[in-house]
Amino acid sequence: MLAIAGCGGGGSDQPAVGINSSPAVQETTSGQSNYFTVTRDDYGLITPNFLYSTDNPVFWSLQANVAAHVVDPDTRCVIRIDVLKDQDGTMPSLSGRTFSFENTPLFPQFPGTFYVFNGQKSVYKKVEEGTITFSSGLAGHNVITGEFDVVLTDYDVKEGPAPRYRLQGTFGFAMGTYGPASPLPSHVYPPNGENTYLHCCSSCHSLSDYDEVPGKGSDLSQRGGELPVVYPGTIADHAGIYLDQKTMQELRIFLNAW
Repeated sequence: MLAIAGCGGGGSDQPAVGINSSPAVQETTSGQSNYFTVTRDDYGLITPNFLYSTDNPVFWSLQANVAAHVVDPDTRCVIRIDVLKDQDGTMPSLSGRTFSFENTPLFPQFPGTFYVFNGQKSVYKKVEEGTITFSSGLAGHNVITGEFDVVLTDYDVKEGPAPRYRLQGTFGFAMGTYGPASPLPSHVYPPNGENTYLHCCSSCHSLSDYDEVPGKGSDLSQRGGELPVVYPGTIADHAGIYLDQKTMQELRIFLNAW
């Protein structure tokens, strides 16, 4: 479980892209507490250390980022939730409502976007299915709380069909606030994922900055979704190595987290 308690920051006052050079936000005080908790992570998200929210005439945004401070030029966004306002600056009605990310008769479609960047600049990781529920909206309240249960499709994968991952979590933000996440937890990887990489992959490949001595082969960072193509589960056809489905899933999560 990835749990972040603190205040949002290192984000942007522009929809979807850019960094915040003139934040219309204020640092939270000791009496305020923002949180972003991932309770199910089939992908392997990196761990945010800064939480950020903004509320301006165009849109509002909740962000879980990796950043040193609110205007850090090296900010990396992990997850971001945006909702555009009407032309007159009015927020859509959110309080006590559940929205869907796909067209379904069960719930209205979410009037915004759920981004999963995982520290990368690419926007080819798409949340196209699932739900997001708000326990309170902006109508008369400064705090946004809710939960999500979504399916992430990774269109960055170049080999094989785009893999899909389930993500679940909860959030609570005082709008227009930011600050470091505290305490900063360590990401708990499936132990076999790291062991499998060390024993089966690291002699030939590298993994971002994980390796002390990287292999000469390709970097496997965030390429876990390609494993089903390399290991179809029937023969040991990659360097004579066979991975069962459980081991492959644990390795996939570990690779995606780097």
